[in-house]
Amino acid sequence: MTLRAVGHLNYECRPLTGMAGAYAWTLAAYDASLQHWTGFPVGRLYQGPTWAHRDGSKLTGELIGSVAAGPDRLPLQLWRARPGGRKGELSDVAFIRRINAVGDRAPAKRCTALLAGVLDKRGFQAEYEFFARKTTPVSDGGGGRDFLLGVRVALRD
Repeated sequence: MTLRAVGHLNYECRPLTGMAGAYAWTLAAYDASLQHWTGFPVGRLYQGPTWAHRDGSKLTGELIGSVAAGPDRLPLQLWRARPGGRKGELSDVAFIRRINAVGDRAPAKRCTALLAGVLDKRGFQAEYEFFARKTTPVSDGGGGRDFLLGVRVALRD
């Protein structure tokens, strides 16, 4: 399943840990509508990050990989999914991949003590691909093997 996120990236001016007097714009939260390919809203992407479907199922993500996507694009990302909420569309998702992400990066204006705690909303769009584990029988009757539908990357725990 692929859903489009349309909304904002919320950056906050925060002090840098372990660096007295240093501040930086940090991604504080996502705030986006998750849409079916037709544009129909089916959920939300918000702080965590958390992907929530209108059926009550939801996921939080643990970032496991990120790579540059080219000029004027936000990085491609791969997230390990942590299911939560009710049984639904997102219940069996194991991994989430972000592709085709565009949006405004952190503000160019300098982040200082005077701006600490200030939020800056930036436009954002991306596609999220959701991958579920599927178990297939092994011919020798020795159980099954897990694989991810549509994902062509090797992952190690």
